[in-house]
Amino acid sequence: MVVSSVTDRSTADRSRIPATARQLLDLAPRAGIRRVAFVGGGGSLEIEPGLRTVDAPGFPGQHKAEALAQAEALEVLRGSDGGVDWTYMSPPPHHLVPGGKTSSYQVRGGDRPVVNAAGESRITAGDFAAAFVDELEANRFSRQRFTAGS
Repeated sequence: MVVSSVTDRSTADRSRIPATARQLLDLAPRAGIRRVAFVGGGGSLEIEPGLRTVDAPGFPGQHKAEALAQAEALEVLRGSDGGVDWTYMSPPPHHLVPGGKTSSYQVRGGDRPVVNAAGESRITAGDFAAAFVDELEANRFSRQRFTAGS
């Protein structure tokens, strides 16, 4: 298995993110690797059907290029031919907060964030990491995106 968490904030060009997805889909089978797990972005999660967070008014301009590149990487994975078993984890949009593992999170496959009773979507960094490790072990979201929140 290969785990990928790619960003490049040293330049305004974020093309490395989807390019990495393409390269891993190409190289993994040749190396005998059957599974690739991506930590991606939350900007492509939908805040309502058909409206991604990145496309909503007020999305921070300084994060837009990266969010769009992460969304493109997800589409690269979704368009793959099935030679690689991939997983793509998205954090809640703008709400990955400092903190340890509390184990009070939920996970869900698909394009909508997990929200709490107050309608908020957030998760601590510790719980986000734990949810990702849980997925690496269980492989419940094969060939799909999932997200976590508390």
